[in-house]
Amino acid sequence: MRQAFQLVAAVVILGCGSASAPTPTLNTETLSLEAVAWTSVPWSTPISFVHETSSGVALCTSESLVLIAGGVVANRTSEGKACESGARVPASEGTGQWDIVVAGGSILRLGDDGTTEAVSERYGLEAKKVTRVVSIDADQFAFQYDTGFAIVNKGEARQFAQAGLTSIAAANGKFGYLTNDAARVLDTKTNGLSAYPVADAKGISFDASNRLVVTTAAAIYREDGDSLVPLADGQTYLSAPASAGGKVWIIEGAELILLEDDHVFKTSGLALSAGATIFGSSTGDVWLSRPSGVARLRHGASGNALEQKWQTDVQPIYASVCSACHGPTGSAQIDLSNYNSWVSRKAALNDRIVVKGDMPPKGVTLSAEDRAKLSAFIGSTP
Repeated sequence: MRQAFQLVAAVVILGCGSASAPTPTLNTETLSLEAVAWTSVPWSTPISFVHETSSGVALCTSESLVLIAGGVVANRTSEGKACESGARVPASEGTGQWDIVVAGGSILRLGDDGTTEAVSERYGLEAKKVTRVVSIDADQFAFQYDTGFAIVNKGEARQFAQAGLTSIAAANGKFGYLTNDAARVLDTKTNGLSAYPVADAKGISFDASNRLVVTTAAAIYREDGDSLVPLADGQTYLSAPASAGGKVWIIEGAELILLEDDHVFKTSGLALSAGATIFGSSTGDVWLSRPSGVARLRHGASGNALEQKWQTDVQPIYASVCSACHGPTGSAQIDLSNYNSWVSRKAALNDRIVVKGDMPPKGVTLSAEDRAKLSAFIGSTP
């Protein structure tokens, strides 16, 4: 039987800081955007969420859940309509991963063909109104529900009551949750808990260095030691942050902000309409939903031709061949879902893909043409 536990009994308070440091730490740079092709026809319907699966892109509209595969609609179902969250998580049975979406308070498993299966009872959450799911690491993920959250480790769900819970986020073994008066970060490896008092926060996320990012309506804060420090001033009407493969995207009024490493980029004259929403991609891109439709955008590749090459040549191969094992929570525990991962692992990738040729492993097909593309990219990586 699954039980509910009090979180304070399982963790140690490491420290708490304030979100009132006086001086911004970074200057804002210009953000240029490029559209990324993802469908063969314009998508003119706004969405409530987008989840990238191993077989395509799942879009949640007010009427249906739509799977786009190969640029065209592969399946459409009313189950999962208006979904509000999704993640790729360890399967609750056997090996491999499941694509999970949350819709109407229920947890749904999304099949490769776009069909859905209700699985709330597998986690003991059939009586809860679930609103969000996030991946923590290769073994763990978490659900947010109406009265708290549950952390799932190797199929076993532990439930934690939490009053005033407004949002959750996770990355690389860290789990963050936001309440009315504070943001908290649980290190699931050490069970250490850090608390940061902050009022009226819009949302939380983590950057590429596993630092907590918090937005209020007028400020962006980032974890620095035992405090939250502001990154840029003069912001207004900020949205909750959207995590995208270590990058963090934020709407500010009618503009977009991108946090990447120690840079803050911002568009000028984008003129987003009211009601625009954003969702992060594991590739670092951002999905932008507006009343006029959906676009997938990236930071202008004109400044990085090699990253553009990765987007064009490598990312499609990764999605179809490598993602099952090398996603953010993959069984290989080596995340290759974004450009920076490939660049930082150039030597190892060259050894396994080009020199030895033993990646991908036996049983996984990689065409000679695709291997040549990967070899060309690796060979041009500095």
